[in-house]
Amino acid sequence: MKTKTNDELFKETQRFINDHRQKYLDLIRSIRQYLEIILQTGDEKPENVFRIYSRKDCPGQDDDIKKTQSLTDKLIRFRQREPKVWRSKRAIHIHDIVACRVVVYYRHQIDIVVRRVQKTVKKYKFKIEYDQYREQYGYHAHHIVLSSRRNDLRELLCEIQIKTIVHDAWSNRTHEFTYKPSAKISRSARNLMESIGNSVEAIEVQTDYLRQGVFREWMFEKKLRHAARLAMLDSLAEKKFNGDDLTQRYKTSHTRLKAAAHVIADCAIQDSTLTFILDDIASMRKVPHGLEPAFTLMLLLASIREKNDLNYKARQYLDEWVIETGKEKVDAVFWQSSVLYAIGEREAAIHSIEDFLNTCGEGKDLWNLKFNLLNYRIESAMQETQDSSDTRKECEALINELDLHAMTSANPKYPAVQDTLGAHLIAFGENEGQIEEGITICRHAYSKDASDKAGIAFQKLHERMGWSKLLKSEFD
Repeated sequence: MKTKTNDELFKETQRFINDHRQKYLDLIRSIRQYLEIILQTGDEKPENVFRIYSRKDCPGQDDDIKKTQSLTDKLIRFRQREPKVWRSKRAIHIHDIVACRVVVYYRHQIDIVVRRVQKTVKKYKFKIEYDQYREQYGYHAHHIVLSSRRNDLRELLCEIQIKTIVHDAWSNRTHEFTYKPSAKISRSARNLMESIGNSVEAIEVQTDYLRQGVFREWMFEKKLRHAARLAMLDSLAEKKFNGDDLTQRYKTSHTRLKAAAHVIADCAIQDSTLTFILDDIASMRKVPHGLEPAFTLMLLLASIREKNDLNYKARQYLDEWVIETGKEKVDAVFWQSSVLYAIGEREAAIHSIEDFLNTCGEGKDLWNLKFNLLNYRIESAMQETQDSSDTRKECEALINELDLHAMTSANPKYPAVQDTLGAHLIAFGENEGQIEEGITICRHAYSKDASDKAGIAFQKLHERMGWSKLLKSEFD
């Protein structure tokens, strides 16, 4: 059989595209809709995906269908590489006449998208024809080729390319060199492109590994910090109010709230369970002497929430309670700063105490307020990446002013003070020995007082942060 000339092949390809154009457009439209549906539902949440787009969304492109010349060139290259099977190769066998790209943020999310496609293709009446991770000339992406089970679209193929943002940008940058017929590049230039692409992949692998490690560390500390705040509030369960009926109603609401904590932690603000609890607290607030139990429950609820969308309500209830009870200024600031810390606004808690101390000067009953300020500053320093020498001086001044080193085990505040001194060494330790000493002090702070669940929770948090700092120091 006579081999077609390039011109004849071009004309044949043009006829094929003209005859099947609408079918290919229907195919790419249906596959793009399919991807948008499956990647925004189920276990794989939409934050995994940065962008879904097709050829016409690319710069310089105005059509989803591959240009006839590009398709012809691809067939010519195939004829040159595989002359023995060339006669059975036609345009309909080309994978990417239409194509869709799914761009994810991190490398591990490629597998999430791939698994989602593999699980759902049959349900949405598609079939996988090709499924493989491709690495060539510095190009890195997972390719899945789909066909439709619709009778009118059978045999037509659509390629899905799943890649990271960085690799998508790199392939866009090099596309004109790789695919344009007029681009004649030397072997050395191609080798350089491949080397850069592979370097991008190496950075992606390392970044993904680092991200997962940092994320696990951050999530673990977040859970410990959350548990510590909740333990601090657990003692509120036995709080008594004005009258047995109000106390019993509070306990019932408190029990209901704690039982639903796993739901209300990250549910939508309109969730029926959360709405019911909010309405219950609001109704309690309106009964005589009900503001204090309502405020206490709102504080607990805001502390349980992963988001800060109820913080303003906790602060509002607190302000109303302070006015109603006529709290002394120092007591008001103590409660205000404690509430701010409990709902995760530590820096605001620090500023509220500092502002009060700067305006009121010295006075009585400031020990607890200053002790809290010391702990908030130490915790901030544990998370700071920049120089914290000024914070260290402020903390040391507070330690000396409160005479913490002189406190004996006879004082009921001794375990909390020891944990604070250990945390201070962890935060500001200049060598591994000092950090290890701080960890040891924290570990033994509550060894003789197992009843203080809140204190023990914070002790575990400080100890964990100490080990984290030691681990990081090994790599610095």
